Amino acid sequence: MNEPLATALATLCIEQCFHGPPRSGNGGYVCGRLAEFIDGDCRVRLLRPPPLERELTVRADSDAGTLSLCDGEQVIAQAQPQALELTLPAPVFLAEARALSPRFRGFEAHAFPGCFVCGPEREPGDGLRIFPGATEDGSRVASPWRPDPTLAGKDGCVRPRFVWAALDCPSGWAYLHPGGRVAVLGQLAVHIEVPVPVAQDLVVVGWPIDDPTADPSADPTTNMGRKHRCGSALFSADGEPLAWAAATWFDVDLENFTP
Repeated sequence: MNEPLATALATLCIEQCFHGPPRSGNGGYVCGRLAEFIDGDCRVRLLRPPPLERELTVRADSDAGTLSLCDGEQVIAQAQPQALELTLPAPVFLAEARALSPRFRGFEAHAFPGCFVCGPEREPGDGLRIFPGATEDGSRVASPWRPDPTLAGKDGCVRPRFVWAALDCPSGWAYLHPGGRVAVLGQLAVHIEVPVPVAQDLVVVGWPIDDPTADPSADPTTNMGRKHRCGSALFSADGEPLAWAAATWFDVDLENFTP
């Protein structure tokens, strides 16, 4: 008798506190939750806005070699092992990151100000409060980050789900900072080089892999759904790379966006 193609492995729930948009999970955090079921590097695609406070099922597809996060019969996200090859930019050191963070555009206008990762409405200890500001040449954004000890797993280091979350929004702001556009995460691939320490000063850097400003058709009022590839990396205070990510973002029409 053949085994079923999709086998239920576990259930999980995305709590309200981990939202990005008000009614759906932060993309990086949700991707990280699913990625914790895979050893090593992987890529996660978000197919639908992740629902909050619902029992979701993690299923393994023995034929395709993928994991799916499901809300009943609907597939919310899919993950598969994939080595991440990414060229990192020069690090931004802690003093510069601290100087750049007050320039964070989200302080002026933010589509999702309660976002777990980059929402300025979140209080210390409630959200990650990563606020990346642009460098003088506009090539990167950077923010300091001191992970709270409550983010640690059993090994005393930042749990992978929170590393994924921390690498999410800075990659998006690397694209968003030139034009104030609204975009949502569609795909995220992460490599964690070494365990990420808590209660230490770190720097998160984001940069565009493609150049959305080079194409006049990038006007968000006429080109919704366009893809943008961005990178992000987490560095120690002295510039050692700890983890990095490649993300794909999609322009959205906020008025018609229903998470």
